Amino acid sequence: REETSKLYKLFSTSMSVNEDGKAQLSELVNELLRTSELFVTDQQVSALLGCDSLDGQCMIGAEEQYVTFSEFVMLYRKNVALGREEENANKQ
Repeated sequence: REETSKLYKLFSTSMSVNEDGKAQLSELVNELLRTSELFVTDQQVSALLGCDSLDGQCMIGAEEQYVTFSEFVMLYRKNVALGREEENANKQ
């Protein structure tokens, strides 16, 4: 899928990948917000980070969390892609 390749490009260029091959979740989310190819709302970002709202505490927690590429894709699909599908279904 095109979406997966975009997520891989984002993940593979991360500056925060550690020796275990995991990247910092907060950096990945920041890159998601910067790219125009993958649109996400504040609510979807909160869900991606596992927070109720995008406050300082949420971002601090995300800075301490590292994920593998497959975990990142799973989080993205669960919180962003599925959210979009639900929105589209509700509009019809």
